Amino acid sequence: MNTVTSRFVLKFFLITMVNSAPFMSTDPQPSIFSLLKRHIWRFAVVGIVCAAIALGTAMLRPLQWKADLLFQIGQVGNAAGILIDPNNVVQRIKFPGFAAQILSALNLPEDLNADPRSKLISSSFTASVVKGGSLINLSVNGFSKEDAIKNLQASFLLIEKEHEQLLTPLVSRLKKNLDEVNENISKIEIERQSIFEPISKINTPAMIDKKFSESIVLVNTLKVRDSELHGLHDQKNSIEDQLNPSHTFNTKIFDKIFVSFNPESRNISTFTLLGLLFGLIFAGIWAVLNDKELLVALHGLFYDSNEIST
Repeated sequence: MNTVTSRFVLKFFLITMVNSAPFMSTDPQPSIFSLLKRHIWRFAVVGIVCAAIALGTAMLRPLQWKADLLFQIGQVGNAAGILIDPNNVVQRIKFPGFAAQILSALNLPEDLNADPRSKLISSSFTASVVKGGSLINLSVNGFSKEDAIKNLQASFLLIEKEHEQLLTPLVSRLKKNLDEVNENISKIEIERQSIFEPISKINTPAMIDKKFSESIVLVNTLKVRDSELHGLHDQKNSIEDQLNPSHTFNTKIFDKIFVSFNPESRNISTFTLLGLLFGLIFAGIWAVLNDKELLVALHGLFYDSNEIST
């Protein structure tokens, strides 16, 4: 509703209430402040009652504990081979389907109104990327420290399993490449040995003169095979380095779960202030509806007094 519409509605309400009021004297009207003083008891009683109700509601809210976990996204080969973009992981956690899977793993109903624990878990999930790395901070609440830890463990376990499905085929491919390299190394070593034996038999001047051309070909072939073997060993070392657990690993816990020593704040002061504010507004409306002089005074405050007769 825009400002013009709101002004029109307020004007219509005030004019209607004023016109419906009985004939009043044309003597100067008392000030709004003096008129409001007549209803000080309304503001006091209603404000205090509403604030008390809000305070009681806040006090009756069950205590909650927050559990935090820092975990690192898995990688293949090196940091550049990260399994999945951390921002995508955060969006996955925030997606409603993630909370539904956690509730299922914890044997809790997916209907958030059926169990307060379900509603708490679904509403308290938060995740954020730690600046400058592949670390993610995950947090969730529970009605006890133990529940908070259990909820967080179930959440990380689901993430870990999903990332393992991404990691497995990549590791399998590296292992297959390693097997192929080892097989090629074995073939070249056998071939190299078969080339080296004839060369070793050419050990006399007569044999060298007789098989000079043949020995040159064999030596050149041996050099080629040695070069290929050297390249394969480099490739093998590279793959083995990539498969090293320090370079290739699944998503893992970076630091242990932390649970707050004290429960989360119930926001008692916020609830109380909101209750008081609501009570004062309600008391003000009640006063206006029961005091025509106050209604006329408010109308005169916002609009020209000549408009009252229209």
